[in-house]
This record gives sequence, structure tokens and C-alpha cells, in this order.
Amino acid sequence: MKLLIKFLATIAISLALIGCTSQPHPAIEVETVTPKIVSEPKIQAIPDAAKPAASKLKANRTLKLIKLLDGGVCKDDEQGVMGVFLLYASPEDFERIKQAKGTEIFKDFEAEIQAFSLHAFKHAVNNTHIAINPFALDQEDARNQVAAELIRKFNAAIQPDIAAFEQKSSLSIDVEPFTRSFKFYIDGCEIDSD
Repeated sequence: MKLLIKFLATIAISLALIGCTSQPHPAIEVETVTPKIVSEPKIQAIPDAAKPAASKLKANRTLKLIKLLDGGVCKDDEQGVMGVFLLYASPEDFERIKQAKGTEIFKDFEAEIQAFSLHAFKHAVNNTHIAINPFALDQEDARNQVAAELIRKFNAAIQPDIAAFEQKSSLSIDVEPFTRSFKFYIDGCEIDSD
């Protein structure tokens, strides 16, 4: 009896399948599509708002961006900051000094500027509380608060060095942090600042 039921069930399923496949299907239109190949840029353009200014005014003189200085400082084993600093200089002063003393003097200038910039950055990092403010609106707001404090302290620390350098070298300069480049470390810092 079971064998008969299985046999009848198999025949019923076969007939149902044959009935489904024997009905004519409407014609399907096939459309040939040629794929468009879009190449991704290897280097994405930086939005204008994210780029540093190519020049700035200082004491009614136009200074041009001449170099990006990068550096990082650990405050302790947990906290630290890494970022880029923008070195601006007067093109007129640069040409005058180059004519009078040659181009080799600028290697010494660069080394001196890097040294006092790093010193000012260390001072600013060591005197800034690098932690997330629990009352900040969001993570970006907390980052901006820490960055603002760091910049204030960096500017206060570097201004005497810039004034002394300008007096000694007769080259008008400015060094300012590029805030968008800052990377804050709050849970472990292993920056090699040598």
C-alpha cells in the first residue's frame, strides 16, 4: 500500500512539472549593455577647506608657505599628539638673504626652526589635558576643544622663539599648527620624536 501511494505521488508530481513546463512563455527581450569603466583616482583631491593656506599676512607682510614640518610628542605612556606644522616665510627676505649669504644658510635656519618648533610643541602637549571631555557635544567637538587648547599653548610658547629668530636672521617667519592633521593619542602613545 505504501509503495502504491509513493508511486502515485511520484506520478502526480511528474505531471505537475510537465504541465508547468509545457505552457508557452512570453518572449524575453534581451538588451545588450556595454559597461562603462570608471577609473578611480589613485590620489583623491583634498577639499579646499582641508588644504593649508598658501600665504598669510603677518605685520602687513605676505608670508608664503614654504615647508610642512611634521612631528609628534608623547606626554606620557598614554597621551600624545602627532601633526603637521606650516612654516611661512617672507619671499622678499628669502631672496635678499640668498643673495647676501647663499642658500646653505637656509639649512641652518631650517634646523633651528624645527628645534624651537618641537620644543614649543612639547611644552604645549605637556601642558594640555588630552582627554575626551564628557560634556562635549560629540567626538569632533571634543577633538576641537583639545586642539584649541593645544594651539593656544603652542602659539604662546613659540612666539618668543620666532621673535628671537627674526631678530637674529632678518627672515620674517611664522609657524602655525595645521589643526586638521592632528592625531590625538589617549590610550597609548608610542611616538618617536627623535
